[in-house]
Parts: sequence; structure tokens; C-alpha cells
Amino acid sequence: MEYKWESHPIVENQIRTIILTIFLIGLFVGIYFLWGFWWFLISFVFILSSLSSYFMKTNYTLTEESIEIRSFLSHLKKEWKYYRSYYEDKNGIFLSPFVKHSRLENFRGVYLRFGNGDRDKIRNIISSHIKTNLKEVKVKQK
Repeated sequence: MEYKWESHPIVENQIRTIILTIFLIGLFVGIYFLWGFWWFLISFVFILSSLSSYFMKTNYTLTEESIEIRSFLSHLKKEWKYYRSYYEDKNGIFLSPFVKHSRLENFRGVYLRFGNGDRDKIRNIISSHIKTNLKEVKVKQK
């Protein structure tokens, strides 16, 4: 069993993209005229690199053994046994390595955007693997 899909927020949210583009143009023009070319260049690199997940396509693959996330500058592959819980919102699912909420989960977890994938199928695959992981954790604790 292998399920693949992709998420490209710049294409999926066209109104938000137009507003963001207008804002960024205004911001960069303001920085250029207030502080000069070098501050414009530095801010351009830092701001666009921080927004790379919005501008670049991300590919997701769920297999029986692992989760794989490929984007423009990164590649992550983790086994299912690493994740213990998940939280769903309207745009995707956050996978956490902790059974309960923790302050560290934002740094160690991963967010899967639904994008053009089938929400129900993604949710079912994740919930079946996470439930299996929780059973294994409870057995090890006894």
C-alpha cells in the first residue's frame, strides 16, 4: 500500500496569494527606499526562504513502513513508529511523536497538508498507524 499526493498552496489559495504578493511587493519597495539595496536583498532572501513551503510544491508519500515528505529544499523520511498522536485541522494533519501535548512537538512533529489528496483516505491511513503505535506503547509500559 502506497498513497501519494502533493500540496502547492500558492496555486490552491489564489486570493491569499494575490494579497500576499501585493503585501510583499509593498514591503520590499519600502525596505529598498528606507534602508537601501543591501537591506532589501537580505530581507528578500530571508522572507522568501521562510515562505518557501507556501511558494514551492511539497510531495507526500505514505507507505506501510514510513512517511516521506519532499519539498524544494528538504527531504524527510520517518517510520510510523516515531509518531504517537495526530491533530487534524481544515488544511491538514499534524503528526506528533508525543502521546500528550508537549511544547516540543512543534519542533519534532510534522504537518501534512491535504492539498489535492483525499482527506478521508489520508486520515484513515494515519489513524490506523497511530492506533497501532499506541497499542505497542501501552504493551511496552506494562
